[in-house]
Amino acid sequence: MLNKRRKPSLLIGLFLFWVLLLPTTILMAANIEFVASGPKEVGLGEQFQIVFSVNANGTNFIGPQIAGFSVLSGPNGSTSSNVQIINGSMTQSIATSFSFYLQATQLGTFTIDGATITVGGKKYKSNSITIKVVKGQSSGSQQQQGAGTTSSVALGSKDVFLKAFVSKSNPMEGEQVLVDYKIYTRVPIPEYAVTKLPSSVGFWAQDLLEANVKPKQYTERINGQQYAVAEIKKEALFPQKAGKLIIQPIQVDVVAQMAIKQAKKKRATDPFGNDPFFDSFFDDVFSGPQVQQVKRSLTSNSLVINVQSLPNVPHGSGKPVDFTGAVGQFNFNTSIDKSAVKADEPITLKITVSGKGNIKLIENPKITFPTDFEVYDPKVSDNVTASGNGISGNKTFEYLLIPRNPGKFNIKPFSFTYFDLAQRRYITQTSPSYTINVAKGDGRSYTTGVSQDVVKSLDSDIRYIKRDVPKLKKYDDFFWNSIGFWIALILPFVLFCVFLITMKNEIKKRRDLALMKNRKATRMAKKRLVKAKNFLTVKNSDRFYEEISQALWNYLSDKFYIKRADLSMETVRETLLEYKITEKTVDNLIAMLEKCEYARFAPAGKESDLQQVYDSTITLITTIENELK
Repeated sequence: MLNKRRKPSLLIGLFLFWVLLLPTTILMAANIEFVASGPKEVGLGEQFQIVFSVNANGTNFIGPQIAGFSVLSGPNGSTSSNVQIINGSMTQSIATSFSFYLQATQLGTFTIDGATITVGGKKYKSNSITIKVVKGQSSGSQQQQGAGTTSSVALGSKDVFLKAFVSKSNPMEGEQVLVDYKIYTRVPIPEYAVTKLPSSVGFWAQDLLEANVKPKQYTERINGQQYAVAEIKKEALFPQKAGKLIIQPIQVDVVAQMAIKQAKKKRATDPFGNDPFFDSFFDDVFSGPQVQQVKRSLTSNSLVINVQSLPNVPHGSGKPVDFTGAVGQFNFNTSIDKSAVKADEPITLKITVSGKGNIKLIENPKITFPTDFEVYDPKVSDNVTASGNGISGNKTFEYLLIPRNPGKFNIKPFSFTYFDLAQRRYITQTSPSYTINVAKGDGRSYTTGVSQDVVKSLDSDIRYIKRDVPKLKKYDDFFWNSIGFWIALILPFVLFCVFLITMKNEIKKRRDLALMKNRKATRMAKKRLVKAKNFLTVKNSDRFYEEISQALWNYLSDKFYIKRADLSMETVRETLLEYKITEKTVDNLIAMLEKCEYARFAPAGKESDLQQVYDSTITLITTIENELK
């Protein structure tokens, strides 16, 4: 009976609770306000704050597109709650705000559109803000500072800056030059990102710092001020031509942490008057200091390099005949794996150049091989070590030789010449001569004559009478007097002439090294992509992007006859457009080259990202080949 009596009471209580709650819910939904606020007028270069506030717990904030101002930080979100107890009745309110710190960069009047936010599953949009930017400091900012609001934060040019240093400003052509890029700061820098790399027109460049490695840091005193220094980038440059060359600046975006605090204002209800202890205590606890993140774009200084030409040979004209541009200090070693083989057996000639200098730019030496040898393009591999002192390592050329006929053959000595920077002269190192004895191969037959059957005819034989006499033909009807006979007679001669003309053109084309490189550009690019695929498999993103970049640059140089020293984004764009490559393909290619360069300064990509870059590179080369047809 007791339970039956309680059930109606419980239902009545729930009904009354719902009746009382419904108006409150409707009232709360009706009173949602999402407001944007900010100054109406600011001075050029002035830093200020705009705030988007909603009187509820808001989510999914989407800020506006901000034009005409530089965004220093934001959106910075915060949530506050307020509890009031009046006559024993408690009320609670919640507010959410998102702020942006901006800097005026242009004169004029600008409108910032409203932002959107979600409250209780419903979207709300704030009002827009119109701000006028004037010269000098606006009156509004002066009043704002006097009213005790947050003081503006200015990140001065002496607080943080970026400098570039070069190890040598008057190098020789091909000599290694080290370039360092350093950030100097007096404020904490929690993060930075390289946004624009320098153009390397006239140089061949190699990064010396590994990606995703914390930069070297130390302190340095400049004009009595203590700075924290971070070496963010270091590269070796090899000038490819003499004259005045300019190393363009790089751009780096940094986020600085600036300490700010609320300006002091007298509390009207201060029971202790102007007691400095309580003023200091409450200022420290309630009005600061706070930390504001300020974004700044830094640009380094440009560097001017005066490159000296390499000297000519003493008592001669020009440079050595076998000099191909190697500058540094090198050793030259050659070897052959077999000196006695049978015909059609392979021989490997190995050439290794090791040392310090522009080792990646060394070309294979000119070698005269016996005409009876079939010679394949050399397999080129390099093992280069990049350190803070520059580049060193070795480069290997492996030739595959196949003698086709037996006999005694000789590979004449060949040389390698480089310019020694320490001795300031050309040094030539020569290989030994190699004698190779080729015996008759097991799988070949050498025929000295042709066996024929002798057919004897006896004139004295008496033939029998044939009853079935074949139908007789006119003389003109026989094959040797037909059109087919004359075609069969003349066709071999015509084909032989075509063969001679084709061989003549082929020999001429082979002498044209640039044309040969053009024909082999696609094949060499695919070889590079095989290496990139291997680094993709082991997830070595640094070496992967290096191989992709080298594959594209070498392909463009060989395919479109662009000298290595003239390779740049601008040159590639102009040249490909001249070859009628579509602008879309050119844009995709430039974007891929830039992505490979930027990847060295970005965190390691996901495996799926690397696979996408690999697939896109193959598609790019295929598209260019199709558009050239």
